[in-house]
Amino acid sequence: MSPQATEGAGGAGDHENAAVLRQTAQMTDAMIRIAAGLALAAASAVAPAAAGEVTGHALYRERIALPPGATFVAELVVPGRRGAPARRIAVDGPRPAGAPPFAFRLVYDDAAPGRDAPRVELRLAVRMGDAILFAGPPRLRPLADPRRPLEVLLRRAGADRSATPRGEAGDWRLVELDGAPLGGSGGRTPTLRFGPQGRLTGDGGCNRFSGAWRVAGDRLTIGPLAATMMACPAGMELERRFFDALARVAGQRREPGGLMLLDAAGVALARFVAPPQR
Repeated sequence: MSPQATEGAGGAGDHENAAVLRQTAQMTDAMIRIAAGLALAAASAVAPAAAGEVTGHALYRERIALPPGATFVAELVVPGRRGAPARRIAVDGPRPAGAPPFAFRLVYDDAAPGRDAPRVELRLAVRMGDAILFAGPPRLRPLADPRRPLEVLLRRAGADRSATPRGEAGDWRLVELDGAPLGGSGGRTPTLRFGPQGRLTGDGGCNRFSGAWRVAGDRLTIGPLAATMMACPAGMELERRFFDALARVAGQRREPGGLMLLDAAGVALARFVAPPQR
């Protein structure tokens, strides 16, 4: 073979080798990109959700020892709206209470409160079985500054006679139902009147009703109720929700100028303003 032919064949081989090298480099780069993408996806799949926490201590003023078996529990709860159940986003306990102060640490998924973050309540209680011995008024906006530990004073259940509606003359006027302020239903504003001998009367917004109420410590039960059966052009849906809330009442809490009715889990069902003083 002539030198010129040999030189031509060598040039073609060099071009071929260069093409193979380029192709190999491109395939290697693609494989690296795929591997990196898979690793990122795997890391995203197992990465834990960002967590927030609320910490603090609770105590009571009374110089009394808790009975053996008493427990302490702390919860972060989003109250339900319009009849929906409450949503618990964190809990610490129940655990043996021991002696105060009671430390608590509530860890929650940052995404759990969502748009309801301003409505989250901190609820604390010392219990003996189903009975509440001490409880703290629900603390609103506990997520506002999670870096600052909270100090909560618990109140002895049933120790404050003003915690019951007994003896309040006049109509308690409904201002909030299922965690939401009353809107314009078009009907009358529902009311309650706690009478003597456990007699309850009121206005549902369309129909008048009567029944019984019973109180023991911090527990309050209402019913059975009997109501008139009128049909009104407005306010019927509000009345239905109001009667449904009264049927679920299991507790109550007095507030400055008002009364909160609670369900068995301590979730606020309805809030009333106090009767006018005479």
